Amino acid sequence: MEALEYVDYGVIGEGEATVCELASALENGTDISTVDGLVYKDRDTYRLTNSRRDIEDIDSIPWPDYNGFDVDKYLDLPPAEFAGVSGKRMICMLGSRSCPFRCTFCFHTNGKKYRKRSLDDFFAELDYLISNYNIEYISLSDELFAPDLDQAKEFCERIKKYNIRWYADFRIDKVNPELLAILKDSGIGTMFFGLESADNRILKSMRKGITIEQTESVLKMVYETGIPMFGCFIFGDVEETMETARKTLDWWHAHSEYHVHLTLLKPFPGSQIYKQACKSGIISDPVKYLKDGCPQVNISKLNDAEFSEVVRQISESTKVNSLEKVELISIDPVKGRENVSGICPKCSTKNTWENVKLFAIDYINCVHCGQKFAIPFPGKIKENLERNISLLLDKYGKVAIWGMTLPAMDLLRDLKLIHNKNVFPIDISDSKRLMPLHGKQIYAPSILDKETIPVVIISVPSHGGQISCQVKENHKGVKKIIDICTLIGDSITAKEQR
Repeated sequence: MEALEYVDYGVIGEGEATVCELASALENGTDISTVDGLVYKDRDTYRLTNSRRDIEDIDSIPWPDYNGFDVDKYLDLPPAEFAGVSGKRMICMLGSRSCPFRCTFCFHTNGKKYRKRSLDDFFAELDYLISNYNIEYISLSDELFAPDLDQAKEFCERIKKYNIRWYADFRIDKVNPELLAILKDSGIGTMFFGLESADNRILKSMRKGITIEQTESVLKMVYETGIPMFGCFIFGDVEETMETARKTLDWWHAHSEYHVHLTLLKPFPGSQIYKQACKSGIISDPVKYLKDGCPQVNISKLNDAEFSEVVRQISESTKVNSLEKVELISIDPVKGRENVSGICPKCSTKNTWENVKLFAIDYINCVHCGQKFAIPFPGKIKENLERNISLLLDKYGKVAIWGMTLPAMDLLRDLKLIHNKNVFPIDISDSKRLMPLHGKQIYAPSILDKETIPVVIISVPSHGGQISCQVKENHKGVKKIIDICTLIGDSITAKEQR
């Protein structure tokens, strides 16, 4: 609440009942303290009301109401490929809340108790969505899909009749040949696995409850069924060493066929590792940590140089699978999207992807074999960026690029201007600033004031609002804030040049 500053009321946990009771109390002038599940401001302090009990009957919660949100406009756009979905007309649905497992890096915003929704209610909502919005693909937002086999069987039998594709998250230790057979028969589109590490010491530290031997066995089974899948390794657990990190990286390089994403562990508020980081002083100021957007911190046994090396190896290992004969069809700088084609090297299928969102930590899939690829930046986009940023340098003298995500670092690797002394890469993460960006230093935001930099280019459009607010509030010398997507076209708009 201190980090949010201007908020009067916060809802803790599930909010469906709480927000209704809060609205009623405010409307009728009754005592706010009688509403369970709140934190609220009381003069110069904050008060907590009694905890709100988890909603036991998930069926009692009304379905999401999309009327009035122009949802058809969004359904016609391709969804984020990182979610494992490659088709249009996709919508998210929920079949359960929370998770029965307690990994150290997880936090459960929907309560600690795992609760299942009835399949009758789920499929009644699906009937409604198909009838009203012509849904062709559903993404299950559950933290974990069907932890027991009988429930999974019933779900698959019922969804098969709809002849639509779907996506869900799975645990390695809950997958067997029988489950895979019914999943494939049901028309599943993609399976996701949280793999976390290839070292059993780290998996034990994370309380993951699986081993790398189980992972190898299950991924091989899934791969042989032909079901598209992907997974994720996260580096930087409290027990992570250079030895354990290398073991995971070596395993990843040896198994590119499984499409495993690499990222860094982040201590999110509410997780066990966040509480440990605060207690140990690694996160010395929790309010600032939240205001800064939870920047990357090193909670592992790696020293700063080793952590930096792991970050470098992750960033340089993202282009394992490359499309062949990439062709840019068109660019939309306003929406930050491209239409692009390319040939899958695995099955030789020529794909065309429309409205692909640039600068996102996403992937595109081969429509035939499901192979995943990093979103391509064809030469034309690189040329336009190089030219348009050069024009900004000519006019303003100095330019900062804020947000060193993996897509941004991949792109900057191929631009000559990254070596220009008046171009300053910026990131709020201490660990990323330890790593040279293709031979160049990554700076803290304070460089904006130190060097009197007048222009900031935001290279993370999804966080543009947050970054823009930080710049306006903390760096008064900045005159222009520009979304990098506006620079991918043939010319800078008159607005951006001003």
